[in-house]
Amino acid sequence: MSYVPVYKQITEWLRTLVEQRHHGAMLPTISEVQQRFGINGVQTVRTAYNTLIDEGLVVRKDSPRRYFVVDPNAAEGDSPDITTLVTELKNTLAHATTLVEELERVA
Repeated sequence: MSYVPVYKQITEWLRTLVEQRHHGAMLPTISEVQQRFGINGVQTVRTAYNTLIDEGLVVRKDSPRRYFVVDPNAAEGDSPDITTLVTELKNTLAHATTLVEELERVA
């Protein structure tokens, strides 16, 4: 068995998510990816995302820093439906709420 660097494992996992999601869909935050893979290194996750950005599959938007799926076949200026973004934001907030509740139970 050969060793696969963590950033490559993360890149492939993110690539799978990109393939399953539509143009404009939000991807996990750096913190969420760190939790998923049990790592502390922010740069490891950024390296994985930068690989996908270089391939034209993902775009990073700042304030707050989030990553989104890019459809290379979409016309310039295409944007996701606002309803889709609101739904995804609600799902992300629900997930964050669940994590906070779990932490409060353990504390």
